[in-house]
Amino acid sequence: MELSTRKKGKHLIVALVGELNLYNVGEVKAQITAAVGPDTTSLVMDFKDLKYIDSSGIGLMAQLKKKYAAGSGQFALMGVSKEVMDVLRITALDNFFTFFSSEEKLEG
Repeated sequence: MELSTRKKGKHLIVALVGELNLYNVGEVKAQITAAVGPDTTSLVMDFKDLKYIDSSGIGLMAQLKKKYAAGSGQFALMGVSKEVMDVLRITALDNFFTFFSSEEKLEG
């Protein structure tokens, strides 16, 4: 799993490459936590190059969504592949998350 961050306006974009699963979710969470600053009001997870996500990865995304919603922030998933979207649909989370198809579609 590779992780990189970049800023676009008010958004902190975290790009994930590879697989997000039980074996690396703790390290990914630690890296995201380290990247998020006190002024981060919008966190966007770029899934364009994410090939697989399991229940532990989905759980991390749900935690992050709840954290940002509680603080009046924004959390979104971007560039979600058909395979990952199928997993989100099966778990009925396709209506829980906000989605953007690309970076150009981000607000602000």
